[in-house]
Amino acid sequence: MSYKITPLTRVDALEILNWRYPFPYDFYDPPFVEDTTAFAEQLLRNELHFHGIWDDANSFVGFCSYGWDGQVMGGDYSEPGLDIGLGMKPELIDKGRGNQFLESILNFAFKNFKSILIRITVANFNHRALFLYEKFGFTLKQQFIDPDNGMSYSILVLEKGDFSLVCSAINSYSARNNNNTG
Repeated sequence: MSYKITPLTRVDALEILNWRYPFPYDFYDPPFVEDTTAFAEQLLRNELHFHGIWDDANSFVGFCSYGWDGQVMGGDYSEPGLDIGLGMKPELIDKGRGNQFLESILNFAFKNFKSILIRITVANFNHRALFLYEKFGFTLKQQFIDPDNGMSYSILVLEKGDFSLVCSAINSYSARNNNNTG
């Protein structure tokens, strides 16, 4: 499956505000707000670089942001790099889409932004995300606690050259497994 990444639309932003994840991932639920239009407008601010992600069937399946919106209070973001935030539609999680979803987001980042260093900040309880990011070659840069909510986070980084090598290895492994099962 491949994914297309386009600037987020107002309709996409309003849909995201209705997403609800199962425990413990409900931590990522958008806040309940009375004025959803005003909140959606925040996601459409140009400097946040929010994008919608679409699958082969042209269904809206997720979003990503490129820039400071991916940062969490308490982390050290002084080193130059591109921060990425992302989310997949709740009903699509744990369906084997993570590799291609993340690869599409990273390919888009390296093609459209000038950074050679990508940073992702993830809550430490989210073991499946940590596993996926490490599989793609991200390495631990820092761990910290958000002073507002006490949540423990990790900042992971990926260099552009490492990404190319990892994608090649993942694609080769996937091709071998598809040939063995098909």
